[in-house]
Amino acid sequence: MIRLSRDPKPIEKSPYHSLGLKDLPFPTDPVVNLYSDDPRRNGTIYATAPVQDKINQFEQLLVRPGDFLNRIRLAYLWSKGDQQSGRGMGKTALLRFFRQRINKDWGDTEFNGQFRAVVGYVSFPSQVDRRYMEQLALSALIDICKSGVLDVSRIVLRYDNLSEAQADAVINHDGKSDQRNLLNNDILRSHSIDPVKLDTDIFQHLKNAGVSAASAQALASGIFEDHLRSFRRDGNLEPLFVPRDTKILDYSRTFLFNDIVHYLRAARFAGGYLFIDDVENLVDLMTRRTSIEFAKEFALCTVRPGYANTAHNFSQMF
Repeated sequence: MIRLSRDPKPIEKSPYHSLGLKDLPFPTDPVVNLYSDDPRRNGTIYATAPVQDKINQFEQLLVRPGDFLNRIRLAYLWSKGDQQSGRGMGKTALLRFFRQRINKDWGDTEFNGQFRAVVGYVSFPSQVDRRYMEQLALSALIDICKSGVLDVSRIVLRYDNLSEAQADAVINHDGKSDQRNLLNNDILRSHSIDPVKLDTDIFQHLKNAGVSAASAQALASGIFEDHLRSFRRDGNLEPLFVPRDTKILDYSRTFLFNDIVHYLRAARFAGGYLFIDDVENLVDLMTRRTSIEFAKEFALCTVRPGYANTAHNFSQMF
């Protein structure tokens, strides 16, 4: 049992204090985890000065804050060299830097408040051997669930479906301004707002916007990740490919390139980016026939008519 004291001893200084550090600067686990709260592991510590010219080039050519609506749909980021000498050049760090920079306020700073945008990031640490486009889509769906953009979009939709007076009362509940109060059903009820009716109104709004009924219900209720898990017998989303448990892959492209696009657009997102890292692990095992099939499927999801993503030029991929 932990002994609690009303007068705890002061915390001793870190052994790294004499070096001007508050903790060991190197993480015990050297693998980057975008979803970690530790800035040493999640990619937020990034020295921009040595690569400022590359940041500026990436921003102007690919992010295009001054011409967001006309940004290119597909681009490649690579380093000169072969499989070995082309590694360690900072491509992954640069992608993660821009993901953090844009997603910290969903593009508000990046685009001077003119556009709301989101960055999805997928990486393939090991080789994929089948259903390539479906697994790419599923990887992106998992990242979207973890990024927080679904909750932010739900806040926007709840705000838009309330009167200004109701929304302000909820946000400023108990005198503390917090937009996340809009996700708290108890706070809504305390202001005589029925959260069930609110979600029903949003559900209908999403259906009218093009979201499929099942996805609209899950998104309006804030349980989209659970909806994805329901397609797996083990209720898991990772590893991405499990033999004989692939039902979710049958729907992953439709979820990502139709339902999520319609949902984000309903929440007033103007567009986004999908960063695909370590793509060689996705394509290395492709035969000539499967590579042709993948190219056609990729084009269908990114540049050719067929999905909401292409119809609205929503996500740029590189």
